[in-house]
Amino acid sequence: MRSALSGFQSSAGVLIITPSDCALWLDARYWSEATELLSQSTITVYKSEHDPNWQHWCADICGEGAIIVCDGRTISQQKFDQWQHLLNQQGLKLESNSERYRCWHLLVTQSLPEDRAQISRPHFELPAKYCGISRRHKMMHLRDSLAKANAQIALICDIDDIAWLLNLRGWGIPYSQTFHSFLMLTFEHIWLFINLTLVTPALRQRLERDAIELRPYEEFYPHCKKMLNETNNPTLLCDPERTSHDLLLLCAPPAGEGRGDGAPSIQLHTLWPTEARMCKEPPELEGLRWCGRQEGIVYANFIYALRQKMQRQSVTERQATQLLTEIRRHRSNYLQESFPSIVANNAHAALIHYGQSAYSDTPIAPGILLVDSGAHWRWGTTDITRVFALGAAESAVRRDYTQVLKAHIALATTVMPSGVTGRQIDTVPRAVLWKDGDDYQHGSGHGIGFCLNVHEGPLAIS
Repeated sequence: MRSALSGFQSSAGVLIITPSDCALWLDARYWSEATELLSQSTITVYKSEHDPNWQHWCADICGEGAIIVCDGRTISQQKFDQWQHLLNQQGLKLESNSERYRCWHLLVTQSLPEDRAQISRPHFELPAKYCGISRRHKMMHLRDSLAKANAQIALICDIDDIAWLLNLRGWGIPYSQTFHSFLMLTFEHIWLFINLTLVTPALRQRLERDAIELRPYEEFYPHCKKMLNETNNPTLLCDPERTSHDLLLLCAPPAGEGRGDGAPSIQLHTLWPTEARMCKEPPELEGLRWCGRQEGIVYANFIYALRQKMQRQSVTERQATQLLTEIRRHRSNYLQESFPSIVANNAHAALIHYGQSAYSDTPIAPGILLVDSGAHWRWGTTDITRVFALGAAESAVRRDYTQVLKAHIALATTVMPSGVTGRQIDTVPRAVLWKDGDDYQHGSGHGIGFCLNVHEGPLAIS
């Protein structure tokens, strides 16, 4: 029996490493750029929507009966079940073995640039008048949902949900106002597992006044095990898409693996906070409008300053990005960028989620400039894409731009009945392009968090 050593997954694709091969499957957003950047590496890049798909590749390379090992701490239960089903169809087995990944996580952690001054900043609180609902009321709603599910314990592992529930924001994740945390709630208690050094005494006092007990972040797993052992036949509520496979194994081990008669039963479905935070309260909507006005000022100042600068000297994509960042940074209530800004000239503008590299230091040439950037402001989050003409644009570019504008208008003016899905709505803008044989290899729209993350699900026009 041969064994694939590793399987790593993100929203963009899957990486499989075996003793002799390494292959990466990416969706359409990253095909061109990855092929260019990895052309000199030993990694073979495949397109997710073409053969061979990754599970067939594993079967061919590893042979029937092989074991594919993944890190169950970083893969949701939903993703693990999906992978297991696909691999079982090929006669393969999926296992979680987090111990094998210690060296991998050390390597990744050491290679990531970290702004220690940024991530060590203390958490801050958003006043209820700007959020629309106090955390006390949010906890009441969460307990109501727990009662309706006939459950006794809710486990919340999604850091967006936790920040939203508590009206707290932080600096622990790059390009996000969230922080590393877990939350456990029963009808009598609320435990927040967090880096206590980032909680000021005044904030801790306010949280404890709302009956929230703070515990060190690293105590979450032991506390879970202890709670479940001391509670007879508890029913646990958690989200399979946002709870790791390893955590659920800890909570409910398979029969014969430490599972006693009083083992918990688990209800898996989307939790109340995930759905509730998508419906913005009136103060949040007003905050997002304020953010939109700020971005209008930022973009107007940016393109004016860029054109003035280009009259005096050559400017690269990277320099233009720095200019945009500086203009934002000087606005009041600006916190940080919500994702790495994309400033892409001509051919680079066609690369979806283009990441700056050595190629970005070439001077910007006449043609088009795509700017896709956003920010976290104290009263909301933005994600703005604009295309500027630097001189006369080619007729093909004008034609494509007009087609996309028509698609946007079609989507914005669509009247739809209650109950339609994002997948159904996604056909509206595409239909405009389909008539001429065009399409785009990404979604049409996504939700945005309120000073949280720039992408907010689970709904999307995609």
